[in-house]
This record gives sequence, C-alpha cells and structure tokens, in this order.
Amino acid sequence: MNDENLKLYEKMYLFEIERREKINARLNLPMAVIVAIFGLLSYVFNFNTHSFTTCENFVFYILLFFASISLFFACYHFKNCWSGLVDQYMPTAKVIEDYYQTLESTYAEFDEREDLVKSYFNKFLLESYTEYGSFNAKNNDYRSEQLYFTVRALSVSLFLALIATIVLKIMALT
Repeated sequence: MNDENLKLYEKMYLFEIERREKINARLNLPMAVIVAIFGLLSYVFNFNTHSFTTCENFVFYILLFFASISLFFACYHFKNCWSGLVDQYMPTAKVIEDYYQTLESTYAEFDEREDLVKSYFNKFLLESYTEYGSFNAKNNDYRSEQLYFTVRALSVSLFLALIATIVLKIMALT
C-alpha cells in the first residue's frame, strides 16, 4: 500500500470537511436576503390599492404572487442546503488507537508483525478516508446545488418584488 495514496485521500477528506464549512458560511447572505424580501413583501402587501384600476391591481398582485412563490422556492432550497444531511467523520483518536492496539495484539506472534500491523492499519485509514470523504463529497455537491437554486430563486423574487414596489410607487403618484 502506498503512503502517497493515504496522504492523497486524507487531503481529499479534509478538503470536503473544509468545503462544508465554506458552504455553511455562504448561507449567511441568503438568510439575510430572505428576511429582507419577506419584509419588503409584507410592506407592499399592506399597501392600500383601492384607488388603482383593476388592470393595475392585477399587474401588481401578479408580480407579488410570483415574487412570493419564488421566495418560497428559495426557502425550500435553503432548508435543503442548511439541514437534513449528516456527514460522516473519521473515528475518534481513541477508537483509532484501540484498533491499532488490537492489530498489534493480533499479530504479536508473527515474524513480520510490524509490516502486517502497518499494512492493515494503513488499509483501515485508507478505507475510512475513502468512504467518509466520498460520502461527504456527495453531501457537499447536494448542498452546493441547493445553494445555487436558493440564490437563483432569491434573485427572481427580489427582482419581482422590486418591480412590484416600483409599480406601486408609480401608481400611487398618479
């Protein structure tokens, strides 16, 4: 077994752990935008539109409806990105050390004891890094995809909410 492979898979595993933290850090801005859009929509929904024509009301409420739908899509994808996935982590140092001690006691009577212990221990580490790193990579790919959908839906929602606000202000001036 090659120590280079072990180092590579360890780096890949650690990269996925770090990637998760970066994705979680990127959730702060969408959270703030979601709150801001909810505030904007609640302000605009409470505006008195009785003096507007039927056509103006229709355009105004259609824009608000689609902005709200898009905001709820953003919230759905945000929830998927933020929660629901559990990553897998390497065993604790105690568990790893116990496994190493078990290997040493198992192969204590063999002539090539050191080589066997090292080989099986490296195999254990390699399999752990491979399994957990791959699992976490799939989770992070899903999180990234959901964050992308969140940002797209928020962009649409914000655009429609701003257009509705502009339409509202223009109609209020006339």
